[in-house]
Amino acid sequence: MKKKIIFTAATHGNEGFSIPILKKLSREGYDQKFDWVIANPVALKKDKRFIDVDLNRVAPGDKNGSKYEIRRSYELLQKLSSYDYVIDLHGTPAKTGIFTIVTSPKIENVLLAASLPIKNVVIWSLNNLKQSGPLTQFIKCGLEIECGPKESPEIKEQLYTVLRELLESGFELDNNKIRKKVFYRVYEPLMKKDYKNAEVKLNEFEKAIINKEFFFPLLINRYQDIICYKMEKININLKNYEKKNSNRCDGVY
Repeated sequence: MKKKIIFTAATHGNEGFSIPILKKLSREGYDQKFDWVIANPVALKKDKRFIDVDLNRVAPGDKNGSKYEIRRSYELLQKLSSYDYVIDLHGTPAKTGIFTIVTSPKIENVLLAASLPIKNVVIWSLNNLKQSGPLTQFIKCGLEIECGPKESPEIKEQLYTVLRELLESGFELDNNKIRKKVFYRVYEPLMKKDYKNAEVKLNEFEKAIINKEFFFPLLINRYQDIICYKMEKININLKNYEKKNSNRCDGVY
């Protein structure tokens, strides 16, 4: 029987925390339902985020590219395209908990996020008009699961539970699950050069206000020139969309 789901691990080479979890699920017999692949094995071996360029910024890649990750991105997408669902597992030192990232807001991907046992869903499609971007932006149905802090035993156990429940129950979409979801949209970064109020305390997914602007911060102090990414809460109405007839998410949020 053809497997429908594939997980990608270590897209960033310093995020190999999910590999033992996938191996554990395989030992427990769930490997009959999924495949998995180490996305960036060279960077993983060196415990580096990437070798030449960020693998999760250069899809769809180029088989003749001069940089390793550009070639690797092309190779990966050839493999991933044969699966119905692609879930890219990521980790961060930030105290975000576990949340999903929809990098391409097609209705298929929003429905996939709504079906998972994860409360917070982030629509993050700042790159959707560019020629290159995250791996999941270039596959037919998929998303990222972000986990933080990535080395926390509690977070690792939560990820194991999420993946096990997914493999046992499948992608079941019901109103109870949808009602429990909180949807956000990333709309711009808060740049360090523009940050004037040092007394404001920021916490992941907790409402903040700076210069009379309300927003929800994400990935605080994880990038060199960025304080955090700013998000707004959004309402998702899935009843007006039929998965088989839509490849866009216009009007969903």
